[in-house]
Amino acid sequence: MLEIKNGVVRHNRITRRISPGIEHGEMKFIHGIIIHQTSSNSTTKTLLEYTFSFINHGNGAHFLIDPSGIIYQTARLNRECWHVGRIKSMCATVHSCAPKYQEILHQIDVALKAKKISKEEAWKKN
Repeated sequence: MLEIKNGVVRHNRITRRISPGIEHGEMKFIHGIIIHQTSSNSTTKTLLEYTFSFINHGNGAHFLIDPSGIIYQTARLNRECWHVGRIKSMCATVHSCAPKYQEILHQIDVALKAKKISKEEAWKKN
């Protein structure tokens, strides 16, 4: 059974390696799940970068999945993490979005570039 207490997941398949340096403020709402793909070829290197957050400017993710299947929780679920770069939809990355979804992504991009609204506001409108 999965248990979450104070933002920490307790489960026998999840190894806790919380790195406070990648946590930035309280996260009041969860709007979605973002799957990150790091450019690192080493889980150990990524965990060290999260531990010594000044290396990567405090960027990180809540979970890191090792190629062997080990799941590390690196930040509490009730804390924000900064993404390393601009978030991209997987369907946009592989050019497979349905036309309606592609239009929504375009509208979000236009609004964000014009700095009219935040990412959260953009998603709420669509």
